[in-house]
Amino acid sequence: MILTLTPPFHKDDYSLLGSCNGLICFNQSICLYHHGPACVFNPITREYVILPKCEDMYWWTGFGYLHTTNEYKVVRIYESGGDSNVGIIQVYTLGSGNGWRNAGTMDVNMKYVEIGVGAFANETLHWVNIEGISILAFHLSDEKYSELPPPPPYLTRDDVPYLSIKLGVLGDLLSAAYYYEDADNCDIWLLKKDGDNIDFSWIKEFSLVTAGVSFELTKNGKLLYYELTDICSYDPKVSSANMSASFGKYISSAILHKNTLVSLKALGEQDTKTMEFSLRERSSEVMESSATAYPQKHQCEV
Repeated sequence: MILTLTPPFHKDDYSLLGSCNGLICFNQSICLYHHGPACVFNPITREYVILPKCEDMYWWTGFGYLHTTNEYKVVRIYESGGDSNVGIIQVYTLGSGNGWRNAGTMDVNMKYVEIGVGAFANETLHWVNIEGISILAFHLSDEKYSELPPPPPYLTRDDVPYLSIKLGVLGDLLSAAYYYEDADNCDIWLLKKDGDNIDFSWIKEFSLVTAGVSFELTKNGKLLYYELTDICSYDPKVSSANMSASFGKYISSAILHKNTLVSLKALGEQDTKTMEFSLRERSSEVMESSATAYPQKHQCEV
């Protein structure tokens, strides 16, 4: 069966921010000048909570979970403006009762930071500095930021005709996908620990012909990605790609989601409500992965 959820705001005004340990967070665009995290919900329990409204434009957002402290944190960042134009960081910890609180600044000129949702890996949110200098990392544990070196192609950008770079998470590892100008080619790098298991380094794992966006690795090593209306899988052993499922509608984003019974009310969110839903028969082919893809009309497989 397909469970179609009815969010508490118009479907064209929100987008997926991320999924962590059973909870999904939405961004909402209230109007041109108001944008930011708006709602957290559990599609299994159907519990949801509306976050305090945004009063500014938060172009950089993120959602993450800390296993050691059992904390869910939502992050939003806006520009200070002026010559420095640093990032002002605010954090909302579910159940804390503190609402949005200031968590310092990201001391870089934010006009050079790629707008969008931070890729969450190793309890850290990541954004690309489009100047090619670094990858910005905001660590949820101590709420401090640092800068990471980018994969090698970014260090030699004058010699590589790539069109764009997109950060993601594959198998719990931070990934960086490079899309090239001269063809629909894509190289995907993963940030892995080295042999002594201490330092991290970038390793190129995949090279394939696609303009799609990867979002997960299956247990047998295949790469899942979405392109237009389809979910596809790429097998690096035979260098071939196949369509795994087709939604018949344009897929704007896809996330890996794990069903849990985590209760927002038990976490301490007193204003928890229950989301309306409807059921219909499943018509699309079941993928071999446990990943769940969400097209523009958000659905959850049960």
